[in-house]
Amino acid sequence: MECDWAQRMWFASPLKLKLHNLDHFDFIGWLADNLRNKDIKSMEMISVIIYGIWNARNLLIFQNKILPINEVLSRSLQSISSYQTRNLKLSSKSSNASSRSDHCDNCWKPPAESDLKLNVDAHRLGDGRWGFGFVLRRSDGRPVVVTTRTVYATVDPCMAEALGIQATLDWVQANGWNNVIIESDAKTMVDSNNTQIFHRGYLGKVGKDCLRKMESLRVTLRWVRRSGNWTAHETAKWAEIEPNKDWSCNFPTPIFKHIQNDMSFLINQ
Repeated sequence: MECDWAQRMWFASPLKLKLHNLDHFDFIGWLADNLRNKDIKSMEMISVIIYGIWNARNLLIFQNKILPINEVLSRSLQSISSYQTRNLKLSSKSSNASSRSDHCDNCWKPPAESDLKLNVDAHRLGDGRWGFGFVLRRSDGRPVVVTTRTVYATVDPCMAEALGIQATLDWVQANGWNNVIIESDAKTMVDSNNTQIFHRGYLGKVGKDCLRKMESLRVTLRWVRRSGNWTAHETAKWAEIEPNKDWSCNFPTPIFKHIQNDMSFLINQ
C-alpha cells in the first residue's frame, strides 16, 4: 500500500519522472542528473516537493494518516513561498545594514571617551590666501572649539593641506591638549607620515616637522574621507568671512548646522 501510494503521489507531482528521456532509471540517478543540469529555482522546487512526499510518507507509516496529493503539493508550494519571502527579508536587512555601514564610513566618527578628535582642512580663498578650519570635538560629538586660520601662500593644495596640519599641531601644543587624534583628508600627507617616507623639498620638510611634533605631543594623524571631514571643510571656507576666529560656543550658523548633522547621526546609531 505504501509503495503504491508513494508512487502515485510522485507521478502526480509536477516533477513527473520521464524515464524515457533520461539515462537513469532510478530516483538517485534522476536527482543527480537534475543537480547537474537544473538551475537554483528548479532545484528549490524539486527539494520542497521531495521533502513533502517524504513527510507525507512518514505520516502514513507512523500516524496512519493519508494526506491528499493536492494538500501535499499545496504545503510544498507554501514552504517554498515562505522560504523565498524570508530570504528576501534577510537580503533586504543585509542590504540595509551594508548601506548603514557604508553611510557610517562616510560620516564623522567619534573618538574614544578618553580622546579628542581634531578635524582639519584647507580651502583656497581666492585672494592669495588659504583658509584652515579646525574642529575639536569630544566623543559625544560636542565641539570643544572651532577655529579659522588664514595664511598667505602661493602653494598647491597638497602643500596647503600640509601647512594646515602643521598649524593644527602648533595649535594643539599652544593649548596644551592631550590624547588628540587629528583627521585630515590629505591622503598624501597622512601616507607620508605613516610610512615616514617624505617628498623632497619644502613639502618633505613640513612633513618631517609634523612627525617630530606628533611624536613629542603623542598625537595621532589619520586619513578620513572628505565626507567624514565635511565640518572642517566648511569651517575652512568660512575663514574667508571670519578669519582667525575661535568659537567655544555661539558657532556660526553654517558650521553649527554641520556639527548638528554629525551629532544627529551618532544619536541614531
